Amino acid sequence: VLTSVYYNLGATYLACKAFDKAVQVFENLKPYLDDFDGWQWILSYQKLILCDIGLGRFEEAREKLKRANDRLSGMSLPIKHSIVVSFKWLNHYMKSAIPKK
Repeated sequence: VLTSVYYNLGATYLACKAFDKAVQVFENLKPYLDDFDGWQWILSYQKLILCDIGLGRFEEAREKLKRANDRLSGMSLPIKHSIVVSFKWLNHYMKSAIPKK
């Protein structure tokens, strides 16, 4: 239950573009990441990547994106699944020459 609270609160701050606050809340998830199932882990990492992008920390975002892509490749999901499409766009964005906020 506590991890759900952290996730939802962090996601709310992220949606409000309060990236610093979102990161502070998402930091509370890090001790639990290894215990998360594939979905919880992927969705949490997606939010951490978006926080890094929002804060202009593009190298950190790229590193997290690589880890997330490795994990995602081990999951059997249809190519048109929303999370696969989301990560496809994140990859495209992060490969651009100069990512913009």
